[in-house]
Amino acid sequence: MASCVSGFSQVSFGIQGGGVFSTPKVKQNLFDEVLNAESRVSWQAGFIADVPLGEGNFRFMPELNYSNKGYSVKTETTALGLPTVLSGNSNIGYVELPVNLVYAFDLGGPRLVLGAGPYIGYAVNGKSKFEASVGGTIVNTLDQDIKFGSGVDETNPLDYGGNLFAGLLINSGLMLKVNYSMGMAELSNRDNTSYKNNGFGATLAYFFKK
Repeated sequence: MASCVSGFSQVSFGIQGGGVFSTPKVKQNLFDEVLNAESRVSWQAGFIADVPLGEGNFRFMPELNYSNKGYSVKTETTALGLPTVLSGNSNIGYVELPVNLVYAFDLGGPRLVLGAGPYIGYAVNGKSKFEASVGGTIVNTLDQDIKFGSGVDETNPLDYGGNLFAGLLINSGLMLKVNYSMGMAELSNRDNTSYKNNGFGATLAYFFKK
């Protein structure tokens, strides 16, 4: 108990921000076409805590982030001899709580940290914008806020999955980390549609107390 109390007294809190490289698994029908999602770069920012577990090398690093995820599409075909293009993007903003158990390797100054754990997220906003054109003329558009819920035309707001990350923790309180998150929740409510979040992140964190 004394060891745990001593470790908790060394808890550090910090802020962080960085980029998100979304690589979601999406299969969706739109304008009678099957969309194949392409990766999309966005951003994330939030808070992080570093909680030593006793006097060993294990640590507990929970986070609370706002993360913007999404995908882009661009499908080109030919109809009646005319080029047909379907393009657009979809973005959803999540409040996320990753909870990671970490092991720190002492490198004689900086520490290499490797961790894993679950995450849970909840969508707070989203927007989709798509258009279809034939021969360079736009024939159909979709520009709307994403609705969240359990309806057929709504997106499931609850996301969850697993998270892996590696970081370099510097004595000054800076930490550079990269992570991969794999979503397990089915976000689409349509029978012939599937949407799951996956992606990489690169983040710079600063701890106020070390």
